[in-house]
Parts: sequence; C-alpha cells; structure tokens
Amino acid sequence: MKTDSVHQEPDEVNRSAVLIALGVSAALALVLGAWGWYATAQSFDGRRPSGIFPEATLERPHAVSQVIQGSFDTPREGESLVARAREELRSFAWVDRDAGVVRIPVDDAMDLVLDGADR
Repeated sequence: MKTDSVHQEPDEVNRSAVLIALGVSAALALVLGAWGWYATAQSFDGRRPSGIFPEATLERPHAVSQVIQGSFDTPREGESLVARAREELRSFAWVDRDAGVVRIPVDDAMDLVLDGADR
C-alpha cells in the first residue's frame, strides 16, 4: 500500500562526493607519511651528525653457551609461603588452647557445616 503523505528520498550514493572524500583522505595520508619520514630523518641526523653508524660493521655476536639452570630450580620465598599455607589448610592444630579454638582442614570443616545444615 502506497501513501502520498510519506516522502522517501531515492537511495542513491553521490559518487562525486565519495571520490572527493577518498582523494582528500589519500592526499592527507601521503602528506602525513612524508612528514613522518622527514621528522624521523631529522631525528637521526640530530643523534648522528656524522652520519656514520659503526654498529653496522660489527661482527655477529658469538653463540651463547649453556645457561646454568640450577638457579631456576631453587624454591623461592613465595613458593615456600604458599606451600606452608596449603599445609596449614590441610592440618589440625590448636589456635588458642585456653579458649578451645582449633584449626581443622578445610575439607573437614565443609563436611561439618554440611552435616550441620542437614539437621
């Protein structure tokens, strides 16, 4: 059903506007690229006024010998703290004997809580 009260523009793309936008974008990219190249070249000239780069003539670095792996195998302080904390979570111990407070393994504590919830 077509109504005369609604006006719809035809779906057409203005090709000349799109081509102009593409041309401006390409020109801007070229100008910025040239400016970046020039700024980089000036930066190198400022750091090396002589224009000589002696590191270009250096020999290849020699092969590195075996790396000593022993220092990577030693336990670190953080690892031992984690191991101690895990052991405390798995063991029974008195926290405060006078007050009757004990530490029990986490799994046992969860079982006791669940058993208490069933009652």
